[in-house]
Amino acid sequence: MQKVNLDVDKETIEGRSGLLDTMHVPTRLEEFKKIENGWLDGDGMAPDHEGLDWLIGAFKSHFHDEAMPPRTYPTEDGRVRMEWSIKNNAMILEIDLTTHTSDWLWFDRISSDDHERNLDLDKPSSWKWLISEVRDKEAPGDE
Repeated sequence: MQKVNLDVDKETIEGRSGLLDTMHVPTRLEEFKKIENGWLDGDGMAPDHEGLDWLIGAFKSHFHDEAMPPRTYPTEDGRVRMEWSIKNNAMILEIDLTTHTSDWLWFDRISSDDHERNLDLDKPSSWKWLISEVRDKEAPGDE
């Protein structure tokens, strides 16, 4: 199988849009539709297209510009991983595109404190909680 080079795909989009924000989540998720099984050196499941469409819609509906957008990556098992790095905080959300659930992990790089939580992303309350967590880490004085 052929590996997908996301950098090449970004260049294609830049040619159409003039400027690509690598943290524009809906654009990144659309890019993931080009991924095929075996994308990671012969391993790696392609993300489910229907699941990606759901996530694009959910992200647009709930996330808006209220908080810093995440960096977004495909995972080897066909999930989507979102990462935030704010001050001494690292936050990871790994999303199952079939069940619409996710695993949230936050950890403080200095104190080694951490917190895990499972989220049902079909529930608006889960998105509200997620946005609140990201915004809380952005707040002045949280270092």
